Amino acid sequence: MKALIKCHLQYLINKTTYLILIAVIFFGILMFVVNVFSLDTGIGYKENNELYFQSSFTAVKMIAVFFSVFFACNSFSVKNDQYYYLITFHVSRSKYFVSKLFTVLILELLFMWILFVAHIFIGFVFYPKYTFNYDILVGYLNIWILMIYYGLISLICYLPIKNNYIIIVVFSFYILHMIVNENGGVVKSFINYFFLYLTEQGNFYYHFYHSMLSIIILFLLNFIVYLYIDL
Repeated sequence: MKALIKCHLQYLINKTTYLILIAVIFFGILMFVVNVFSLDTGIGYKENNELYFQSSFTAVKMIAVFFSVFFACNSFSVKNDQYYYLITFHVSRSKYFVSKLFTVLILELLFMWILFVAHIFIGFVFYPKYTFNYDILVGYLNIWILMIYYGLISLICYLPIKNNYIIIVVFSFYILHMIVNENGGVVKSFINYFFLYLTEQGNFYYHFYHSMLSIIILFLLNFIVYLYIDL
C-alpha cells in the first residue's frame, strides 16, 4: 500500500496541481491578513478574535471546497488516471481506487493544515491580543470533512462523463447552498439534511454523525461507479 501511495503522489503532484495549490493558499493567506487588519480596536479582544475567526472561516470554506472539487476531478481525469494500466497486473481496481482516494484525502488534509497554521500565525503576529482555542482546530478539521464530502460529490458526477465542467457545476451549487443558508427559512433545514453545511461557528448544521454517514454513502456510490462503469 505504501508503494502504491508513492506512485499516486508522483502523478497527482504535478504542475497544474502546484499552480492551483499555490493560488488558493496565497488567496487564503491574503484573506487572513485583510481580516486581521480589519479588526475594530474599539471593541473587546474576545469579539475581535471571534470576528477574525468567522470572517476567515467563511473564506477558507469557499477556497477549500473549490480546491477539493478541482483536485478530486483532476486526480481521476483521463490524463492522471492512465498509469492505472501500467500497474493493473499487480493491483486490483478496487485497491487502486481506495488507495488513490486515500492519497487525495491526505493531500487535502495537508492543504488544510497549511491554512490552519497560517491562520494562527497571522493572528499572533498582527493582533497582539490574539488567543487560540480548541474550537478553531475543530472548525478546520470540519472544513476538511466538508472537502471530503464535496470532493466525493464532484467525483461521482465526474466519473461517468469525464467532463471538467463538472467542477464549475458543483462549485456553483455550493455557492447557491451558502446563499440558501444565509436567507434561512424552512428550505434551509430541508436542503441541509441532504447536503452538508458548516455554520460560521465551524459546526455542522446537523450532528457530526450525519456528516459521517453522508460521506460513507458517497464513498460507496463512488466505489461502485468506479468498479463497474465502463470508464
